[in-house]
Amino acid sequence: MWRSDREPTNLDADALGATLLTLCCGRLLTAADWPTVDAIDPQPAAAELRRLIETAETLGEPLAASVADGLDDVRQADDAADAAARLQALLDPLCGLAVVLHAEGGPQLVLPQRPGGKAAIELVEQGWRTVLVKVVNTDRLRRRLRIESPNARPLPHAPADEVDARWMSLSLYAGQPASPSLTGLPVEYRFLQIFSREAGEQQAVLECAAPGPSSGHGDSSIAAEWQFRKGTAGWSPANQIELTTEEGSLLVRGTGDDPFMISPLPKPARAGGYVLRFWAKAEEPGVGQLFWQTEQRPSPDGGHAVSFQLEPGQEHLYEIAFTAEDTLTSIRIDPNGVPGTMRIDWMELASVERGRDWAAVTVPFRTRPSQAITFHVIDDADRPAMACFEITDAHGRVFPPQGKRLAPDFFFQRQIYRGDGESIRLPPGDYTVRCSRGPESLAEVQQITVGPGPQEQPAELVYRVKRWVDPSRHGYWSGDHHIHAAGCAHYENPTQGVMPPDMLRHCMGEDLKVGCCLTWGPCFDFQKRFFTGRLDDASQYPYLIRYDIEVSGFGSHASGHLNLLRLTEQIPPGGDSKNHWPTLGLNTLRWAKRQGAVCGPAHSAIGLTRLVDRLPETEGLDGPGGLPTYGIPAFDGIGANEFIMNVAHEVPGPDGSTVPAVDFISTMNTDRTAEWNMWYQVLSAGLRVRASGETDFPASPANG
Repeated sequence: MWRSDREPTNLDADALGATLLTLCCGRLLTAADWPTVDAIDPQPAAAELRRLIETAETLGEPLAASVADGLDDVRQADDAADAAARLQALLDPLCGLAVVLHAEGGPQLVLPQRPGGKAAIELVEQGWRTVLVKVVNTDRLRRRLRIESPNARPLPHAPADEVDARWMSLSLYAGQPASPSLTGLPVEYRFLQIFSREAGEQQAVLECAAPGPSSGHGDSSIAAEWQFRKGTAGWSPANQIELTTEEGSLLVRGTGDDPFMISPLPKPARAGGYVLRFWAKAEEPGVGQLFWQTEQRPSPDGGHAVSFQLEPGQEHLYEIAFTAEDTLTSIRIDPNGVPGTMRIDWMELASVERGRDWAAVTVPFRTRPSQAITFHVIDDADRPAMACFEITDAHGRVFPPQGKRLAPDFFFQRQIYRGDGESIRLPPGDYTVRCSRGPESLAEVQQITVGPGPQEQPAELVYRVKRWVDPSRHGYWSGDHHIHAAGCAHYENPTQGVMPPDMLRHCMGEDLKVGCCLTWGPCFDFQKRFFTGRLDDASQYPYLIRYDIEVSGFGSHASGHLNLLRLTEQIPPGGDSKNHWPTLGLNTLRWAKRQGAVCGPAHSAIGLTRLVDRLPETEGLDGPGGLPTYGIPAFDGIGANEFIMNVAHEVPGPDGSTVPAVDFISTMNTDRTAEWNMWYQVLSAGLRVRASGETDFPASPANG
């Protein structure tokens, strides 16, 4: 039972960080409508309070000592009514939200009216606030509570007209020691964490539900749930991965560079938009991928895949949105592109469509300004410079949050780039900042403290670059012949990739003197406009960028992806896009070489690691570390697939004289042994091909 006849509590707005907001009952509420329960047994009441205290400590935001002292009072309650009164007297004054749940019809959410206008929740710019949520569970439901918002959807890949509206992030904490689902008590409390991107007055739509499992008739937004109290719940290892369970969690251990696991859906789900959510703790940084299979496309493929960035060392709610064009049958997760471990506490697949089990209310928020931190970056000879900064708070959270970034800050990498005199805004707190300027620099870690309030003196971070080597002093310029401004992990919305100045600042922040931005399949028609056949106008000597082509996703890519550099013509005659290119690699090289282009295969070792035979009488003759090896690779990938044929050819150059068809082999992006074996064998055959390092950034952001 719950009632709303209690006298209102006088709340201290400064102490709470938010004025009272009530979500319940389907009508406008008065201050006296705050919901309460009549009875809860002393033992579960004390257990609920203890769990809440432990969760607050886990979040690094311990409750006041008076709350912890009240634990014994709740234990010593005379009866269920006394326990309910004592528990609510302790916690209700700290609450910023209340939710009343019913088994049928879902919650009804309404914002109460206050004298002088609606109540507003107080937030902080570029920071997180934790709001205590009271849950009155009238029908003792044992389901997972959801509080979401369309204003909290990610910025990357957002439609351009929704960027301004997506100003917040939400995370209803569901990690240990809290339980993923409601416990069935008549009242319990949860922590809602809210991030605000910018200062000022805002509004957001909060959506709330505790939906039950679907019966397959579209009566619930939950298409599938996985809890791991009894085994792996249908998940099975598929490649280079081990799955075990422990204390209700799924333990995932990737044993190779391509680990993945698969689960069929308990019931096929109709076509539409979905979000896969899971609460997990990954131990290693990297990038994971979600693949989905449908009745018409039963095998995983690149057109049915979404990447997500891992947050190492901390519990995190992962939310991955995708669209199934027809009936959805199973999903696959690649937890990382490197060996590593992850603990997953629960998973769910939810439709983005809202059924009758959801309710919504528009809530006002007031976000106070945070502090500006100005960077001073000094390189050799006291020159101002651009540098790389990775900023984390005491809880391990990355700033700015990756899901709320737009170019020039990239969502798929933890770091940002700032030049001398540029700034970032941070809320009060203690931060660790890792500073660097490319692989030739010596990384430096600094600790900074941001004081409360915008009235503080402007804060500064001074980074003077130190190096273990400077190649430019020895006549060498650093470069990367294979980076992208669009596709793979990059933006496709709200713009199709990023602009040349954004790519340049990343090169400058890594002290990369030459950056070759390659236009390829995704966003080709948008990115092609940056090609000029010369250095891009955004270049700032000695930092030079130029746009050229990677044959990938069109033309001769099936016979090996090609990097075509220093082109004067971007597209072969006969069309103005990517759909009419030569289908044979050597024909593509002939066209490029007539322009004086510099050419070579991309990510060379893909297709070289699976050996199908050995040269006769070579057993035991492989060199140290497998260099060289006499194994014969399958040549069945997208790397140096035609390289062994193309490298032996000469083709007409700009003046008609013959020139080598291939100038270099790409290295450092794929399996090192296979790359160098290929190069050594070519050199042994008397063909003087250069080796050039590439990253394929951001398809391989860890290499960037």
